[in-house]
Amino acid sequence: INRVHVSEQGKMGTTSIEARDVGVDALGYVVPNMALGGLLHSRLMESDVAVLDQSVVTQVQMTDTCAQLELDVIENKADGDRLQKKNLTAKLFVIADGAESNLARSLGIDYSIKSYHQKAIITNLKTELDNKGVAYERFAKSGPAALLPLKRDVSALVWTLHDDVADEMIAMTDADFATHIETLFGGRLGRIDKVGERDAYSLALTQAKELCRERLLVVGNAAHSLHPVAGQGFNLALRGIVAFIEGLTLCKENEFWAYKNLKPLVDAHRGEQFKIVNFSDQLVELFSPDSHVPALLRSSGLVALNSFKELKTEFARHTMGRAQSLKPLSAG
Repeated sequence: INRVHVSEQGKMGTTSIEARDVGVDALGYVVPNMALGGLLHSRLMESDVAVLDQSVVTQVQMTDTCAQLELDVIENKADGDRLQKKNLTAKLFVIADGAESNLARSLGIDYSIKSYHQKAIITNLKTELDNKGVAYERFAKSGPAALLPLKRDVSALVWTLHDDVADEMIAMTDADFATHIETLFGGRLGRIDKVGERDAYSLALTQAKELCRERLLVVGNAAHSLHPVAGQGFNLALRGIVAFIEGLTLCKENEFWAYKNLKPLVDAHRGEQFKIVNFSDQLVELFSPDSHVPALLRSSGLVALNSFKELKTEFARHTMGRAQSLKPLSAG
């Protein structure tokens, strides 16, 4: 992404941020999840980490000396797949199984959940015009939408809508859906020539009420899952994991599983977590269809953002996930 164009449907205010404005090679990168997952999986299989990739954790018991896990493991045999029970013990158990983690809940960790009563429609669109590496963020009455460049003539759509409206959009024909998108973005990429498979995901802000205990750590979307309007969920998860790994490395063999050592890692990351979570949540409130902020004020804000370089740079740093520098824990 070398440029981000932000606008509100039916209003005059717009802002445009270019990579050169903030002295970076790119404002962000768009990578298909399958491609990223495939690369990470291949690197994992090349490592010396023991991988049980066809297994389900059925029970976890935390003791004073270890975490005890019971798993159902599918073994591929020449004469057919077999289900085998397996027991594991670990000095530290890291939960990373996604939003509203079943594993965390099984251990009594609760979640605060703020439902937005919205769904995100995700699909890829083949467009008549070259996107030229531009990401379009469009705030409409129906809900915020983004077109993110994947290839020269392919962009990824993320569109958040009220639950009932999203269901209607999913049920539409490709031709009718394409017409809606062309209108929504004011024809900026010309005709929509092809619509990919559409998926819809319910949206909520979820936050685990505990991120660590003795021998237990909660990370990634299992720790916090955000609205996609600011595109910060993946950034926040990665930065949290980097901070935890560095902190655990500093502990070396000095009881890295102990609560007294895990708690400072969680606390060091909590400030950044609070800042990014609130930034995302406030954007939802500002530009949602039910926003109490007057449209004129929002439009004026976009004009101001486009007029003041310092303001634009600060906004860009937030959207790149760099609102707070990632300082090594070893540096304090």
